[in-house]
Amino acid sequence: MLKRPEVLILNEATSALDGPAQVNLIEMLKEEFAGRGLIWVLHRASLVRQFTEALVMEHGSLVEQGALADLDKPGTKLSELMAAE
Repeated sequence: MLKRPEVLILNEATSALDGPAQVNLIEMLKEEFAGRGLIWVLHRASLVRQFTEALVMEHGSLVEQGALADLDKPGTKLSELMAAE
């Protein structure tokens, strides 16, 4: 982050933190990367609510993508994953 990259990719970066700490870190990084790219691989589907866009992968394939408002509905893979938590 010190080099201020145009895109930062994080893979399960908050998995060792408790829920409130995860949300705080996500919010701080979203603020820091406003206007730049932030790609975050989540270990808990419910954390997707901190973002506006989502890509849902299953067995290495993209199964859904779009605005969270469109994907957070009954019958979507994303809603299925969130309900399973």
